[in-house]
Amino acid sequence: MASYIFSEIKESDKRAQRQLHTLLAHAGIVPEHAADFTLGVFDEDYNLVATGSTYENHFHSLAVDAAHRGKGLLSQVLSYLYELQFNLGNHELYLKASRDLIPMFNSFGFREIAPAGKDEVYMGNLKAFMNQETALSA
Repeated sequence: MASYIFSEIKESDKRAQRQLHTLLAHAGIVPEHAADFTLGVFDEDYNLVATGSTYENHFHSLAVDAAHRGKGLLSQVLSYLYELQFNLGNHELYLKASRDLIPMFNSFGFREIAPAGKDEVYMGNLKAFMNQETALSA
């Protein structure tokens, strides 16, 4: 079983920044320029294999290298970012996802809020979704 290193990708780490841009480009993701935190998942040779970023209470730039898919890395990235945000006091979390990933994000408590183009949707975590429903019914 492969061993992975979870580490923040800082702006000053030029090698990791290059790997980040390459991974996102291969995943068809345009990098977000605003990020409070970017998580990198690296293999034993310190090659970036998965990533995810946050800006305030929004998750973005979630990607896993094709050779490492099916190993639960996206779930681990989400769990890490989820815990980070909750520890910061952010309990209402949002992301934009391709429609084929809705079931996976549903398993993390995210629900569809609105369409975001032909193949994407905006999603919010269950707590935010329930608060929205409560506010609408009040």
